[in-house]
Amino acid sequence: MKTRLFQTLLLGFILSFSSVSAQNSAYTLISSKEISQTMVRLHIKTFCDDKNQVDYEAACAAVKSVIFYGIPNTRHKAPLLKEGETTSYQQHTEYFDNLYYTRIMDFVPRLIMLSKFKKADKDKSTLYEIDVDVMLLRKDLEKNNVKRTMGI
Repeated sequence: MKTRLFQTLLLGFILSFSSVSAQNSAYTLISSKEISQTMVRLHIKTFCDDKNQVDYEAACAAVKSVIFYGIPNTRHKAPLLKEGETTSYQQHTEYFDNLYYTRIMDFVPRLIMLSKFKKADKDKSTLYEIDVDVMLLRKDLEKNNVKRTMGI
């Protein structure tokens, strides 16, 4: 609990001094697997020039993968939003700004750096293992009217 609180506070502190745009995260999804009915585990390479931002960029990349692209090899292979990233962001700018800049870690209970930070030049990247709570994210999208509730 203390670690999660520390991560959230640290992330907030970093973001308050940064203008990095989460929507422009450069990443590659390496592998994925389902670890429970509601949770997926992703291995993601994140390309980032700023050591202070790399954890944040990795979390954003994982959440973006779930929302806009779906997760292969899991029951969550379909994206949560079929409208696409650009259209969804244009229609729900306030929601996505809030998600990326203040609440991203609510949906990422586990984020582990598996390789040392490598500045993102000449195809260098940093490898992460990230868990994303897909069900919690889907319910949040529905609650905020970004995604229509199933069956309606």
